Amino acid sequence: MKVWRHIAVVGVVALLAAACSSGGTANTNGNRSGELDPNGTFRFADTLPIETLDPHTSPGAGNNVWLFPVYDRLIHLNEEAELVPGLATEWQFSDDGRTLALTLRQGVTFTDGTPFNAEAVKANLERGQTLEGSAVAAELAVIKEVEIVDEYHVNLHLTGVHSSLPYVLTDRAGAIASPAAFDNLSRAPVGTGMYKVVEYQPGSRAVYERNDDYWDPDAAAAARMEFTTITDSLQRLNALRSGSIDATILAANDVAAAQQAGFVVDSQPILQFFHLQLNLSKPYLDDVRVRQAINHAINREELVQGLLFGLGEPAVQPFPRGYFAFDEEIGTDYYEYNPDKARQLLADAGVPEGYELELINQNAPQYTQLSEAIQAQLADVGLNATITQSTIFANTFYVEGEGDAGAINWTGRPDPAQTIALLYTETGFANPGGVTTDEVATLYEQLVATTDEAARADLARQLSRQITLDALDVVLYFPYENVAYSDRVIGLRPWLAGKLEFRGVGIAAG
Repeated sequence: MKVWRHIAVVGVVALLAAACSSGGTANTNGNRSGELDPNGTFRFADTLPIETLDPHTSPGAGNNVWLFPVYDRLIHLNEEAELVPGLATEWQFSDDGRTLALTLRQGVTFTDGTPFNAEAVKANLERGQTLEGSAVAAELAVIKEVEIVDEYHVNLHLTGVHSSLPYVLTDRAGAIASPAAFDNLSRAPVGTGMYKVVEYQPGSRAVYERNDDYWDPDAAAAARMEFTTITDSLQRLNALRSGSIDATILAANDVAAAQQAGFVVDSQPILQFFHLQLNLSKPYLDDVRVRQAINHAINREELVQGLLFGLGEPAVQPFPRGYFAFDEEIGTDYYEYNPDKARQLLADAGVPEGYELELINQNAPQYTQLSEAIQAQLADVGLNATITQSTIFANTFYVEGEGDAGAINWTGRPDPAQTIALLYTETGFANPGGVTTDEVATLYEQLVATTDEAARADLARQLSRQITLDALDVVLYFPYENVAYSDRVIGLRPWLAGKLEFRGVGIAAG
């Protein structure tokens, strides 16, 4: 049996060091270490609205910020994206890799008084698999049977070897809700988490109060948390200035103003990246030469400087430098900016001058700016990109298959296999054309079937390399996440996974 407990993500230290040397700022001097106010209220403004607090139907990983204070997952990630115990204290694969055994935390209850045990785990995993509208059913499809061994031990029997499952269980798929509350989780969530929701206004606001019976008493450092949604970065900065919130995420163009106003800003790389995602089923985009040409047409450094004010790192592969899946040989500039080479590749592929590509754009300022910048760069090599605005990008681009490409961000996943599965496999939800290559498909099958840590890391690097060589994507850059907060905030730290959690976050007394 191979035991999985604290499995480190290789290279995190190098990643953070690279960020500081390339323009990222890890400014924690203003994060006060004074005495916590045990009755304090921490107020946070998020960038996106959330329409449901049901973890199994919540459509995006960006909603984790709202969900995780309420719901523990079977396995947690720490701020360095390492696996750590959650509601499962130990996990281990069988020798053949087809069973994942979980040892559950004892003495835990849901905030409605329902006991947490193996029955609750089974009920949640089966609900996630079968619930109409489940957003996690695909991730949980690898579980063939949930076997209750005893009250605090569960065996997950799998359809095959799926080595990324422990990471899957750190996200919404592994969130555990009270079975007694299943019928109304969207508006009245009940978990075992460090907080419970006492007020919720869909799309705009949630109020949390401390769970005094939480198994980790230091986690809920604030007695109360108030979350709001403010979609515009400048408005979020103004809310900080007015004192109506204590912390938020800022766009790169607002960082300097926040620092000048005396706020702490932590700017760090995360697993999120922006890309010009191609629908490889569309005319000409099925030709690797055309995809390589588009890669060479993009001036990534210009995008980082112009759109992010230098607070990001140009990239050509879907994992950042220093992360264990990053391929050093490919590096960050395999597709150097070379318009002449792009034009030649397009001509070799028979693409007519002025060929029109429809670029789907999420209707928000940051995506519009990115789309317009890409439009200008593609025009320089003879491609005419027209921009179509969409308020429901995922449905328009991924489900309906409209457009040739989309300028969008990928929020990242805890394990490389998840990102690869969703973006670059034939059945991936976020692969609009359902097109891949034989080499990527074979390497992916090997990755998910390998539980050895070192072998998985090597396969992940090979996949990153192959995806880049096959030009299955036009990766642009990894932005820094800019977390801004007042010096009254204690314990707020960047999270490599890119989804803030608030364990140990509170407000200073006085």
